[in-house]
Amino acid sequence: MSNPQIDELVERIGDEILARIGASGAAPTEQKPACGCDHASEPAAAPSASRTRGLDARLIGAVHHPAASAEQVEAFCAQAIRRKLSAVVVAPRLLAAAVRVLGGSGVRAASTAGYPDGGTFASVKLAETESALRLGAEEVALVVSAGALKAGDLDSVFAELRVAAKIAHDAGARLIAVVETSLLSRQEKLGAAALAGLAGADSVATGTGVFSHEAPSTEDVRLLRTAVGEDAELIVGGGIASLDQAAVLLAAGADRAAVDGSILGQPSRPGSGLG
Repeated sequence: MSNPQIDELVERIGDEILARIGASGAAPTEQKPACGCDHASEPAAAPSASRTRGLDARLIGAVHHPAASAEQVEAFCAQAIRRKLSAVVVAPRLLAAAVRVLGGSGVRAASTAGYPDGGTFASVKLAETESALRLGAEEVALVVSAGALKAGDLDSVFAELRVAAKIAHDAGARLIAVVETSLLSRQEKLGAAALAGLAGADSVATGTGVFSHEAPSTEDVRLLRTAVGEDAELIVGGGIASLDQAAVLLAAGADRAAVDGSILGQPSRPGSGLG
């Protein structure tokens, strides 16, 4: 598929999505409190037991502290199994430790490609994807270059994701396209989400947590939920400060939430998302 064809297709999808959510271009919004603030973007004071009940199965635990050890990852993975988390995502150097503990548990071992900004060569990202799969990763979070998206270099983004998705699917694994939504305009977010789905990504994630320490807004979640559609999964990540906040974003339409290990009792870097 040529770049003009991709441009046209993404633009058409974006127009259809915007038409679906209203001529004003505003996503449906919940009634806000009198203060006018969006509490999904603020840390909750304390988790609500009713709101967070049954949440663990929709959580991805992220451990990306640069000084994290294999022993710490193994301990966190054991905790993830007890809590029945969806997955644990770790840096490539710690993936073998995660796979050792998580193998056969039902909690997926995940790692990254192109972390943290997606700005490396596509060949490097694809090699990282293959290496993670050889080590036993069941999910690979590939970071899409925000710079490429903003420059309109959709052909290279599409090609990179399509090849990575095939590599993952051939290995029986899933590909997560990580898009730094905090760096993108509304139309760029819609285009990126649509493009990832067209390329065969199983999931679209909202960020790594490196470039923004604020969680996505509920408006962004609703917008991206519409863009992603029913064929792909929406993962919120980056800046989620509590389980209560994760629950709000999941209720807004996300399928899973990537949260820092510190929220789940594991010392880690605040603000982690996928990647």
